[in-house]
Amino acid sequence: MSDDPPQESLPSSSVAMDSTVENRPPKPQPFSRSFTIIFAIFAITLTIFRGMPFLKREPLSLLYYPDVTALWFVEQGMYLHEASAESSFRTLLPFTLFAVSRDELISDSENALRDSIEFLKKEQSDSTEKIEKLRAHLIVILCEARRFSEAKYETAHLGDGEDSRNFQQAVKAAYFEEPYFDEKNSVRYTKILESGWARSRLEARLDLLSKAKPTWTESWLRQQAKDWMAKLFVLSFVTLGLLIAGAYFFATILVPRWKAGFTEDTDPWPAGEGYGIFARSICYGTLLYFIIPRLPGNLRLLQFWNALILWGPTVWWFRHRISKPDNKKFADYFGLNLKQLQFGLLIGAGVALFAANYAGTITITKGLEAVGIKMHWAEGLNEYLMYETWLWRLAIFIEAVIWAPILEEILFRGLFFGALRKQMNWICAALISGLCFGAVHFYSYPGFLMVTFFGFVMALGYQKTGSLIPSIVAHALTNFILVWSSIWSTSSGS
Repeated sequence: MSDDPPQESLPSSSVAMDSTVENRPPKPQPFSRSFTIIFAIFAITLTIFRGMPFLKREPLSLLYYPDVTALWFVEQGMYLHEASAESSFRTLLPFTLFAVSRDELISDSENALRDSIEFLKKEQSDSTEKIEKLRAHLIVILCEARRFSEAKYETAHLGDGEDSRNFQQAVKAAYFEEPYFDEKNSVRYTKILESGWARSRLEARLDLLSKAKPTWTESWLRQQAKDWMAKLFVLSFVTLGLLIAGAYFFATILVPRWKAGFTEDTDPWPAGEGYGIFARSICYGTLLYFIIPRLPGNLRLLQFWNALILWGPTVWWFRHRISKPDNKKFADYFGLNLKQLQFGLLIGAGVALFAANYAGTITITKGLEAVGIKMHWAEGLNEYLMYETWLWRLAIFIEAVIWAPILEEILFRGLFFGALRKQMNWICAALISGLCFGAVHFYSYPGFLMVTFFGFVMALGYQKTGSLIPSIVAHALTNFILVWSSIWSTSSGS
C-alpha cells in the first residue's frame, strides 16, 4: 500500500489555461534602457543635422534649383496679382481660404527673388546668368508696383551684354516713357525673360504703347490669371467642405465623448517596450533619409517610400516583442480591428480632427504674422513634386497620403504617446509627443509650432476615441491637401 498522499485533480479550466500559457512563445527580455537611450541620442543627433539649414536660417540650401523654384513661387503670386486686378475676382478673392492681399503678393515675390539672388551670390560662383534672370523679374515686379526708383537701381546692376541692353530699353520704354528702338531690339529677342508672367506683362505694356485695344498678350495674361483663380477656388471649396463636415462631426462625435470622459490606457505592454521600438524606428528612418538620396539613378525614388521601408522593421519589432508573445494580431492593438469598431463614426472623427487642426494652424499662422514672424517662402516646397515625372509624383502621393499617415500615427501616437501616458498625465504626454513630432519634421519656428499642434491634436483624438483610425484619416487628409495643391499648381503652362 502506497504512503503517497492522493493528488487533487485540477479543474478543466485550469488545465486549459495552463495549456494556453504553455503554447505562448516566451516573452523576450525587456529592451535595455541603456541601448534605448543610445538609439534616442543618435536619432536626435541625426535630426539636428537634418534640420541644420533651418537652424542656420538657410532653407534655400535644401533646394536643388533655388533660382527656378523662386521663379515658380513668383509666378503663382503674380498671376494671382493679375487676377485680383479684375473687379469680379477682387470681390471673390477674400472669400477663398488661401487669399492674400495684392501688397502681400508683391512683397512675398520680391522677397523670394532677393533671397535667391543673395543665396546664389554666396553659394554659386557661376551664377551670373541665373542672377540676371532673377533680377529682370524683380525689375518688372517693382515697376508694376510703381516703385520706379528701386527698379532703376536694380536696372543699373544688370550686365552690359546685348540681352541686358535690350531688356533695359524695353523696360524704359514700357514704364519710363523713353523712346523705344526698332523691332530687332524688342524684348522678344532677349533671353533674360524667356517665358512666364514677367515677359508677358512687359510685352503687354509695350504693345499697349501703339494699340488702344487689348492685345493678344493682355488677353493671354487674363486667361492665365483666370486659370489660377479657378484652381484656387476649387481647392478652397474642397477644403471648406471638409471644414464644415469636420465641424459637424466634432459637435456630434467628439463633444459627446468629451463629456463622457476619456478612454483608459489599455496598451498591454510596458512603457519601456514602446520607447524601445520608437527610438529604434526613428533612428533607422533618419538614417534612411541620409542614405537613400545618395543612391544612383532611379534608386533615389526609394526616398519617397521611406515610411513603407520603415514599416517592415517596426512591425517586426512590435510582433516579435509584443503581439506574438500575447498570441494576438497587429490589428488587435491601437484600435485598428475594424470588425470591432464603428468605422463610420471613426471616419467622421477623423474629419473632425482635420478641421480642428486646420483651424488651429490658421490661428497660429495669423498670430505669428501679427507679431512679424512668417514662414520662409521655400519652406515645405517639394521640388520633386514640381519638376519630376508623374511616376515620381505618384510615388510621393502614395507615400504622403497612405504610408506616412499610418506609420507616423502608430509610431508617435500609438507607441510613443502610448508609452508616455503610462507614466504621466495624458495632456503632458500629448504635448511631449507633439513636440517630438514637430522636431523630427525639421521646420522653422512657425512650421515647428504648427506641426507640434498637429501632433497634439492627433494624440487628443487617440485619447478620446481609443483608436488610431481618426488620426490616420486626419493625417491623410492634411497631406492630401498639401500634395494636391503642389501638383495642381505646377501643372499649369507657366
